[in-house]
Amino acid sequence: MRINKILLLLTALLVNISFSQTSFKLKGIVTDSSSNQAMEFVQVDLFVQQDSIFKGIIFTGIDGLFEFDINDPSIYFLKLNAFGYDPLYVFNIKIDNAQKAFDLGKLYFSAPFVKSVDEVQVVSRKELIQNNIDKKIYNVDQDLMSRGASVADVMNNVPSVNVDQDGNISLRGDANVTILIDGRLSSLTGGNGTNLLSSIPASSIERIEVISNPSSKYSPDGTSGIINIVMKKNKKAGINTVLSSTLANGPYFNGNGMVSLRNEKFNIYASYAFLNSDGYRNYYGDMIKYYDNDSTTTLSQNRTGKDLNRTNTIRFGSDFYLKKSQTFGVNIAANQGLRQRIGDLYNTFYYNTNSSNVDYWKRTSIDPNQQLNMDFNANYKKNINDNSDLLIDANQSIGKEDFESEYEKIYYDDFEN
Repeated sequence: MRINKILLLLTALLVNISFSQTSFKLKGIVTDSSSNQAMEFVQVDLFVQQDSIFKGIIFTGIDGLFEFDINDPSIYFLKLNAFGYDPLYVFNIKIDNAQKAFDLGKLYFSAPFVKSVDEVQVVSRKELIQNNIDKKIYNVDQDLMSRGASVADVMNNVPSVNVDQDGNISLRGDANVTILIDGRLSSLTGGNGTNLLSSIPASSIERIEVISNPSSKYSPDGTSGIINIVMKKNKKAGINTVLSSTLANGPYFNGNGMVSLRNEKFNIYASYAFLNSDGYRNYYGDMIKYYDNDSTTTLSQNRTGKDLNRTNTIRFGSDFYLKKSQTFGVNIAANQGLRQRIGDLYNTFYYNTNSSNVDYWKRTSIDPNQQLNMDFNANYKKNINDNSDLLIDANQSIGKEDFESEYEKIYYDDFEN
């Protein structure tokens, strides 16, 4: 009798375990609504609808089929995700003992709404400063501060390059630097170089390359490095024109114009730039004291003046494409400039700070400087392979500079403080 009771209990326990482990099936097929093709690798997430508890995840197979094994009867919902499609939701999926297998059939995915556009414009922009293995490149067009400036002004923004108040250029503190235009020697390397730099508008420059460790092809013996100024040249086919100008107080005016005609056989280009800057050279110095035993002398200096810089720059050239890998080019550049600095320097010399013994004089100075520079170039280039070019250059640079300095010093007697 006791054994029968034990068997009865074991039978009831096994029935209960079997009931608790009942598996329910939920399946479906994911299909593209436009092509009616089964969709593979669609992510299907299963949730309890009442409290959105996550219950499982599965991916569709090559036939678009998915199938869940569910142990707990409840009301579920599905979230389906596929790349390029909006999420698809299926709600109110009731799983219970009355329906242990639930077949959703085909679930249709619709592609999201796509708006057609007439044109898509992709714009790329260069970095202001590019650090390459052999050189640093300063892209002038990317510097808003260069608008209306001269090349001399822009040079001070280039790392490791410095231009002092007299226009002298140094590279990493060394003034022995070679300056090139479009990779070629020019009158910039002569005595007129500092004045010519301040006369070229930055708007006519494409980029500035700083080569601190030049290779042997530049013949760099005895120099601290090379600064290569690359001028703008239109590269689009057809007729191209560019006009730009800058106005500022001073008065300051900077105008630049370029035109080119380019096709498969040749590229003819010309440019003109004008710069007019009329600034001030005012200086108000504090008193400079000199001590000699018991006496103290003092010098006070004040200066008023103007600095006029006016230049015209013309470039003309052409490139002829002889063959696919061969180019012959000629280029002529001319620069005419005027630099005139005038001013009055007022000096007051006190022999003793509290004494009425005073010297007073004024120095008037005029420094007109006129220059004319011309560069002539003919070149032949043959592309041998991706890493090698044959380049033959013929250059001639001439320059003329007229410099005058006039000083007048006037002394005044009986000057009262």
